[in-house]
Amino acid sequence: YDFNYFFPGNSDTCHYGTGGIDPGINLTEETGNNGSPNPPGDRRGVVSSGPFTFKPGDVQQLDMAYVFARSYDDSNPLDIVTNRIISIRNSAITDSLMVLPDEIDAISENEGQSRQIRIWPNPAQDNINIDCRTIEEALNYQIYSITGIRVGSGKLNGNMVNHLPLNGLKHGIYIIHLKTSKGYYYGKFVKQ
Repeated sequence: YDFNYFFPGNSDTCHYGTGGIDPGINLTEETGNNGSPNPPGDRRGVVSSGPFTFKPGDVQQLDMAYVFARSYDDSNPLDIVTNRIISIRNSAITDSLMVLPDEIDAISENEGQSRQIRIWPNPAQDNINIDCRTIEEALNYQIYSITGIRVGSGKLNGNMVNHLPLNGLKHGIYIIHLKTSKGYYYGKFVKQ
């Protein structure tokens, strides 16, 4: 059978993911490898968005979140994932980290682009370089995980490229938020 959901287990009691047909199996991570447990490791997904029209020199930037929910009791997984989506969205709005693609329009596109900073390499393993050459003063920074949890903070120098070690950060997507007396700057990076 083709499943519309990734390892639905027993959460799809109406069989929406199989067109209303009971597949007769309970496909989970424990049984997803021809009846044997799937080996631990990297789990990946695919996201599609658009349509976009790219002209020479155009840049499109998308922020996406993969939200996971598992019920360890009799809670409805849909309620859990809905609450997590609301939490991530609220965190993104209140921390001014990103503009979400719905009715939220507090930050204009041009303002957001002018406040971005250049970070490389991206993805990075041990260190990132943060280009602060256009900022004339010292900056305080905060690093947030993709779920909105602050995982680091410190100071950077203005008028130069800063080298920031990524010690202690787990693999994942992070947002760095820089504050100056004139406003804030932000950027994203991936720790491999």
